Amino acid sequence: MLTKWNMTFFLFFGLIGAALLLGNALRSLQSEKLNRIFVFAAAVASVICLTVLALTISSPLKLLNILGHPSSGLSSAVITDILLIPAAFVLLRKTEKGKTAEILIAAVSVVCIYCFSRVYMVVTRPALNSVTVFAMLFLQCLLAALFFSEQYKREKLFRTIYLAAISAYGVVSAVFLFRIGFLAVPDRVLQLQRLFQGDLAFLFWFTAAATFFVPAGFILFSGFLRTDYKRFVIISCLTGLFALSMLINQMPVVSRGVDGRFFY
Repeated sequence: MLTKWNMTFFLFFGLIGAALLLGNALRSLQSEKLNRIFVFAAAVASVICLTVLALTISSPLKLLNILGHPSSGLSSAVITDILLIPAAFVLLRKTEKGKTAEILIAAVSVVCIYCFSRVYMVVTRPALNSVTVFAMLFLQCLLAALFFSEQYKREKLFRTIYLAAISAYGVVSAVFLFRIGFLAVPDRVLQLQRLFQGDLAFLFWFTAAATFFVPAGFILFSGFLRTDYKRFVIISCLTGLFALSMLINQMPVVSRGVDGRFFY
């Protein structure tokens, strides 16, 4: 297993920033008090994401080259991640009663998730050049946003939305694996045997548990819990997003292409 840690942390902190901001925008849209710690954490996560990129790039000219191509996946991800920082402070300092700011911030968060997914939607690989990559990342961020906004306290509504989202995530993930299994070499980016029984089996099953089985079990049985499970929810969200970020960066085409295709 060869993990591209720079891209793993780049993706993880970018998604966390977007999910935190999306969750608080949803919370504000319902006229509930903001979780200021989470909003500030969204800005910090975005800064860390950009710092990881800056430390990876050995020349300022390469950074200018990235920003000079806004239509590329990495450029759009960097630009939208930068936008999350002022968006977080706008949300913190908002005083008017209108909902326009929250809607725009939620939209920016979703666009940011899409731009990060474009980094991995490699045109030359049919398995990756698919909306399923965006769908998997978006659904995980949406689930995290629902938790971060503490929507689980609205048990009936939250359970319905969450179960719908987690079911959609399961279907999309199955479709993604199905496409990988039936594509011919070299369009297949991973052998399914490596995921199910090979060197990536532990990471794959851990990711499946962290992003699907544990959250689904939590929401199904949360009504029987008698203690405050907020801390468990946050750990579950963070673990799931990090595991998914690690797994997607195990794909050989991504590992070989990062330095050559995305950063230069």
